[in-house]
Amino acid sequence: MEASSCAALDFAAIQRRKTTDYLAVIAEAAHAPPQDFWEVVVVTAADQDQKRFYECQLDERRQQGSIPSHVKYLVVEDPPGDKIGCGGSTMHVLHLLDELYGPQLYQLKVLIIHAGGYSKRLPNHSATGKIFASVPYSLVEGGPGCSMLELKFVMFIDFPRNMKSGVFISCADDIELFESTGCNFHNAGFTAMSHPAEAEIGLTHGVFVLEKNLSDEVSSKSLTPSSDDDAASLLPVHSCRRFLHKPSMELMKQAGAFLSNQQVMVDSNFFFDTNVAKSLLQYYRSVKPLRCEIDAYGDFMQPLGSEAEDSYLTNTRNVSVVTDSLATVRRQLYELLKGTQLNVIPFIPSLFIHIGTCQEYLDHFCVNLPKLGFSRHVFNAGLPSTLHCIFGDDVRVSEMSVVEYCRLPRTQSTVGSRCILKYCATDLQADEATEVHIPGDLIMQTLPCQLPAADAATQPTKGWITSFFGINDDFKKTAATPAQAAASLQLRGVPLGTVAAQLGLADATTLWPPGEQHCSVWNARVFPVASTPEESLRLSLAVVASLVQPDRTRAVVGATETGQARLSWEEALKCKDMPALVLKRSRHLQAIVAARQQH
Repeated sequence: MEASSCAALDFAAIQRRKTTDYLAVIAEAAHAPPQDFWEVVVVTAADQDQKRFYECQLDERRQQGSIPSHVKYLVVEDPPGDKIGCGGSTMHVLHLLDELYGPQLYQLKVLIIHAGGYSKRLPNHSATGKIFASVPYSLVEGGPGCSMLELKFVMFIDFPRNMKSGVFISCADDIELFESTGCNFHNAGFTAMSHPAEAEIGLTHGVFVLEKNLSDEVSSKSLTPSSDDDAASLLPVHSCRRFLHKPSMELMKQAGAFLSNQQVMVDSNFFFDTNVAKSLLQYYRSVKPLRCEIDAYGDFMQPLGSEAEDSYLTNTRNVSVVTDSLATVRRQLYELLKGTQLNVIPFIPSLFIHIGTCQEYLDHFCVNLPKLGFSRHVFNAGLPSTLHCIFGDDVRVSEMSVVEYCRLPRTQSTVGSRCILKYCATDLQADEATEVHIPGDLIMQTLPCQLPAADAATQPTKGWITSFFGINDDFKKTAATPAQAAASLQLRGVPLGTVAAQLGLADATTLWPPGEQHCSVWNARVFPVASTPEESLRLSLAVVASLVQPDRTRAVVGATETGQARLSWEEALKCKDMPALVLKRSRHLQAIVAARQQH
């Protein structure tokens, strides 16, 4: 959690005020379109499956009344082909909006939230995406936890009423807490939010280089804000000399990014006006389809400001796939945007909370957010704990774990420390006397899958799969061959070769397809497929137990798994049964409502 002089503001009170304003917008929208809210909200998706799920979630929330009904909501998937990054996705969205609205587009206030991708660093969100992930915050007391989407609407409630027509860009994995009653998004060009943070934070974020006189002013304010009025006095827009994208300490020093208190101003979200939108759209039309990965932050904002330099153009450190056209497109965007005004709003004090890794997720949900008006226990039936859960008597969950949409009815079951559980369920009727123990440092998520048919004459097979990743597993580490992967890659601290043996496999290399050149924990076929979610959890827990006590449990696991299908998490995401998952979530919430009504 990156904070700047947090004690000066009551962030919980600010959130309550913003929530009240947001609920008023929803109520007003039931009668007539409000004047001070987004007219178009676009959520980007990675593929058709994710798009359908997002659309289903939007419809559900509109019916529930948790999002304004007058807004035009669109879900846009990236075009097929090469990865185009959030910058390419932004231009693709502008192209589709122009086709839909024509000249009217440039009279609208548009919010674009980039939410595509499979969240490899936070796999509990890989199936359903981060934008509809539950957060421990309710719009009304005692109500269900809202999603990141509703929370974004609450946090940004002051922006549309203080904004001219244009486009506001946000991501799905961060939370910003700040007072914004005096904000102003009327300047030409780009206007970005910024937050003071320690220099180490700047290494993995964007950093603004302010005008020298403003740097001194911001330093003094971030050190000694004394009142709400002090914070509001900085909300007028300030000019910026340069934007650095994930810079080194040396570059921050050379560029003059350090404030006098040795902090730096980091980025979060940004706005650009209709003239910028037209320029980006015209450029995209001339080059589409894009064949390279463009970053909305690094490639749109580094050309901006009075002291912008083009030295970043050859830096591909943050590009996942370098294609032949990358250098050309970057240069063209630099020439297109060079000289465009870059404005910055320093929100002081403020909190910038990034939820990008498992450790950040646990720290923020279990420790930091509860201090700021968020809850540890949201909309549960049975023993209160975390989000949307049904627990039996004497179920114990560590305070350092997050459990979401789970049903654990068995008495005296336990969830260890530093666990992330989602959609997991046990069967009370199957064996009421058996306790369920979920060990610590574990990520478990149960998904419905539809396995491809073996041939044209057979139907696809429905099944369930439960992951059992370790909280510290490196999901992006790869090996060039299955043999190297079996020896060098680990699952929960255990070599995958050993995991294969516990699954009863004589040859560990069969965890990957023959000839696989990017073997990883992510694409290793270690998760057994079962016929029910309860059986799926049981099988996966048996494998986990076998990794701790192999002599005692290997025979049980081996016998259970004989002839049974196994999937990698990558395969599970490709064949996930989204309609079945949506139905499971809906019925689970209905069961919580029914249980709460009985009490």
